[in-house]
Amino acid sequence: MNQLKQKTSLTSLEISVLCKELDQKLENYYIENIYHPDFSTLLLRLNKPAQPEIQLIIEAGKTVYITRYTVKKPVKPSIFCSTLRKYLLNGRIKKVEQPNFERIIIFHILTSKGNFRLIIELFSKGNILLVDEEEKIVQALTYKKMRDRLILRSEKFKLPPPTGLNPEKLSFEEFFSQIKESKGELVRVLTRILGVGGIYTEEILKIVGVEKSLTCEKLTEFLAKKIYDALKEIFRRRDNPQPCIVYLNHEKPLDVLPFPLSIYNGKHLEYYLTYNEALDEYFTRLRFEKEKMEEEKRFGIQLEEQKRILKEQENMLEKLEEEERKNRFLGDLIYRFSGEIQTLINYILEEVNHGKSWEEIEKKVLERKLKEETPFIFFKSLDPKNKILKVFVEDTELPLNLNKTIYQNASTYYDEAKKIREKISKIKKLLEETSRKIQTLESKMEIVKVTHEKPKKIPEKKWFEKYRFFQSSEGFLVVSGKDAHSNEALIKRYTEPWDIVFHADLIGAPFTVIKTQGKTPNQKTLEEAAQFTVCYSRAWKDEFSSMDAYYIKPEQLSKSAPSGQYLGRGAFFIVGSKNYIKNVPLKLAVGVKINGEKVEILIGPKSAIEKITSYIVEIFPGKDKAKDVAFRLRAALANLVPKNLREKILKIPLEKFVSLIPYGKAYFPRK
Repeated sequence: MNQLKQKTSLTSLEISVLCKELDQKLENYYIENIYHPDFSTLLLRLNKPAQPEIQLIIEAGKTVYITRYTVKKPVKPSIFCSTLRKYLLNGRIKKVEQPNFERIIIFHILTSKGNFRLIIELFSKGNILLVDEEEKIVQALTYKKMRDRLILRSEKFKLPPPTGLNPEKLSFEEFFSQIKESKGELVRVLTRILGVGGIYTEEILKIVGVEKSLTCEKLTEFLAKKIYDALKEIFRRRDNPQPCIVYLNHEKPLDVLPFPLSIYNGKHLEYYLTYNEALDEYFTRLRFEKEKMEEEKRFGIQLEEQKRILKEQENMLEKLEEEERKNRFLGDLIYRFSGEIQTLINYILEEVNHGKSWEEIEKKVLERKLKEETPFIFFKSLDPKNKILKVFVEDTELPLNLNKTIYQNASTYYDEAKKIREKISKIKKLLEETSRKIQTLESKMEIVKVTHEKPKKIPEKKWFEKYRFFQSSEGFLVVSGKDAHSNEALIKRYTEPWDIVFHADLIGAPFTVIKTQGKTPNQKTLEEAAQFTVCYSRAWKDEFSSMDAYYIKPEQLSKSAPSGQYLGRGAFFIVGSKNYIKNVPLKLAVGVKINGEKVEILIGPKSAIEKITSYIVEIFPGKDKAKDVAFRLRAALANLVPKNLREKILKIPLEKFVSLIPYGKAYFPRK
């Protein structure tokens, strides 16, 4: 075994430990949402009544684990993700299993559309498949045709052929027979037929004291029995896990194990309560290191591209500056030798006017050049077709147009130099821009290196934090739905028989639940829950000043509609009498609670909020836009708190206030 090779995927034995933990932890959790952060990774957000929210990461071909860390979510779902959402959202996890000790995890999910299996293949490059109750593939991350099975939509799903024997059910006779029929090194054969992973095979041989190089042919029955017993010892350790991360040094994680192995003696180990916790720490670190490397690589590619552009721009600048210098030099040269050059031009033009051919003129000029007569010594060549005279002055060839005066020829070169100067100016601006881009990218790379070290843990959210809620003046938790979906979830998943349910007689009113925990709330709590209910109903949008609300027992709610009626999502049929609270006022108190660095925005009936904080303002139904109201709310609250705390309030994003305002409109007095 190469002990320096960092683990990137799980063995069958490790999956068996993980599956047991996941099965116990995730039973009856609902799938609230699904995300697809990258091609081979899924993120499932799970919830369960009165239990903390869970984020489950699935990495095809690698691992599955519950994470306590933040995971980047894409803005738009992929087609694969959208299909999974269509079938699995609000589905309930019934069981998590590992079939036949293979590197596969299966989630059994009960939904309104039927029973589904989400199958995670952790071998090779991996795959994620959704299979319906008829065993047909609904969706797969990767479709492919193989000799022994087809991964295609609507095809019947088949597990891959076994890669070896199932060591959990293996008798000694089967084990010994299989080895005796094999050839080659014992360590390789055991790894192949047991499927526990090479590292555990080596641990088994180390327990027995057998060299890895021993061949199957030399294996005696006595020694085989000792190996078989050592295998059972490994499974006993598995059933009493001591999860740990193995470090190559105190910084670089090397392996993550359900229990320590003697082959890692001398290495630094960090222990965890569950194998999932160890997997989360290990693979989250790997994931963030990968993200860091990819980000550095992305910036590196951009940086190299900008450096290439900079080099091209520098070369272009050098070339243009040379051309500008040359044109100015040629213009200057014409002026310096204007008399001589003009005399030469006049001579040629006079000869043309006298009817001499260009050949005769050139012959005469060359004869006089040979005699070293000035200005004929400057003559280089003549192009009759284009009327171009080339002279050679101060080791420089100078083309001149015979149709232009000497000064017009000079101006042509000066004008060209001016055009080039404009190009040079543009190139210099581009150079400055490219240099700034390079500096920005270099800064970003430095920031990535410094700041991308440790992933952030998600603060543990309580189940009710995804709803609207407040604590009554008596201390009862009051929770209200936000829409039809959350109304239904609140009643079905989080309402217990001893709770009290509020509603109002108008479309668009939420269900509100007082979580009583078996205690009896007084009239004040009932009035506060009623007020919260009507404030988040359409009565607020329609600018009512008061509205009636009623409360019932959970057992009075039914999803069975009377004959001829239909109940949509979030709607319930109410059986029996209702207890009304009349003329409930529509107004809400917004408060701010500061505890050290933590700043909380609270909303609810004034009598409840003022029990928690004295920094309170009230809002009422009105036509002002939420963003404008939020701006004034924040400023008003900042003026209420002590001066040293004002900055904390003013730094609260407006969106936090906007999200609290019913129907996006309200009235808040201007001051």
